[in-house]
Amino acid sequence: MIREDLSALRIERIDHIERYIATHKSVSIDELCSEFQVSKNTIRRDLKEILSRGEFKKTYGGVCVARSRLPLPFAERFNTNSVVKCRIAQRAAQEVKNGDIIYIDSGTTTCHIVDALADKSDVTILTHSLEVINRTVSHLGLTVIALPGMLNKKTLSFVCRKPGEFLRDCNIGKAFMSSDGITVANGATQSTSSEYEVKRAVINRSDEVFLLAEHEKFGQVSLYTYCGLDKIDLIITDEAPPSDFADALTNSGGKICVI
Repeated sequence: MIREDLSALRIERIDHIERYIATHKSVSIDELCSEFQVSKNTIRRDLKEILSRGEFKKTYGGVCVARSRLPLPFAERFNTNSVVKCRIAQRAAQEVKNGDIIYIDSGTTTCHIVDALADKSDVTILTHSLEVINRTVSHLGLTVIALPGMLNKKTLSFVCRKPGEFLRDCNIGKAFMSSDGITVANGATQSTSSEYEVKRAVINRSDEVFLLAEHEKFGQVSLYTYCGLDKIDLIITDEAPPSDFADALTNSGGKICVI
């Protein structure tokens, strides 16, 4: 039996764990146990050492690469967890009915909704996402209204100084939103002021709000809160959040759908 307390072995294992997390961006404790064939207690001890270095941070049930305050470029985010993002978006698309007026937020998950709306007709989409606009071109049943503004090439979204004025008289039935993080205390948060202004304006003009979020977003907080949990009708995610979060959302009238 190999002893786990051998310092040379532990140093080598921690190095391999760091590389694994850096490659996969976000991993669970169970995944690390399986990958490195050690117990949860061993992984937790190793993670304590790894987290102390500041390059990674805890998530619910795992660990991820520490996020910077500014979002990564769209192309880099687009290829991360793409299968999960598509599944979340496909579930979100089930909420769209013929004749709906919807908002599709900028983001690497929300943009996939368009592809799942091919069989819909008379659907009006408001958006500030260039990716969403491009994807609608081949779908004759989708009408697009784009927010004005300058194109941010990192986020592939159009930003303007006063999005609230453009949206002031718009009646949005369903808003499909993204976020950089979500917590009980802070709600859905965003790291940049330009995206925050758009999201906040959309929430104020929407009858229903659907938040599309990979499980890594739970417990993460960015600079700006664009809506509290009380504004969210349904969160669509790939793993169930902790019970305290689920309870708080339920108490505020929202629901969680785990794909």
